[in-house]
Amino acid sequence: MNVLLRYIGGRQNSNEVWDRKKYSFNKENDFTCEVPQKLANWIFQYAQGQYQVIPTKIIEKEVIKEVERSLKCSECDFVAKSEQGLLVHSKKHKKEVAK
Repeated sequence: MNVLLRYIGGRQNSNEVWDRKKYSFNKENDFTCEVPQKLANWIFQYAQGQYQVIPTKIIEKEVIKEVERSLKCSECDFVAKSEQGLLVHSKKHKKEVAK
């Protein structure tokens, strides 16, 4: 899980390194960067008052519902797990009509 942080310290920029990856807070990214939860915990323990968490909205559930609707069969109540599954299922209806 990632956390969106903003650098509010007094320097021109701030760079943090975690798991061999560099996270830069500077004017180019509005002093904002998405960091792993473990790095955020470390920052709040050792760099108190220099960073603040920016709240973000979680919209995963809405996206999942939208995908489920798009994978619903137009002729029955079947909901496929993938587009390929829906395609295979729809061929079943075509065979029934041909008989």
